[in-house]
Amino acid sequence: LIGIHPPTSGKIVFEGKEIRYKTTLEALNSGISMIHQELSPVPERSVAENLWLGRVPLKNGFMVDHKKMREDSVALFQKLGLDVDPDAKMGDLSVAKMQMVEIAKAVSYDSKIVIMDEPTSALTDAEVEHLFRIIAELKAKNVAIIYISHKMDEIFRISDDITVYRDGEY
Repeated sequence: LIGIHPPTSGKIVFEGKEIRYKTTLEALNSGISMIHQELSPVPERSVAENLWLGRVPLKNGFMVDHKKMREDSVALFQKLGLDVDPDAKMGDLSVAKMQMVEIAKAVSYDSKIVIMDEPTSALTDAEVEHLFRIIAELKAKNVAIIYISHKMDEIFRISDDITVYRDGEY
């Protein structure tokens, strides 16, 4: 769906067109983002740098605009109600905070579809509640959520429609 693995059969139709992304960048550019179960932060870089990795704001066309990157990070965290210091090193955060940064990153793309793969596995109960509020806000903006989880109580709580797959089979 997002260009990580090539399809082996079938087809995916998105906005009336069959899609086959070769890269995750293609998927992102067409409005599909993903929160991966396995985090892949750059621990020695700041939270803001991790948040905007691959799309850092530039000034004068070639220099990283650190001020704008920080301001945009603060604005995004405020919008989502997250208490994260954009200047902190990513490697100094708890796994739960790193996961919340990944969630913020996915939201920052203004995607039409957000895929969440086991997003609550490292979160506290309070953080799970916070995530569910973010999901409700996304749903209110007509963002589709593909929520992958083995926690049935979560699935029933946030889902409008449910499809069950086991070992990749429907």
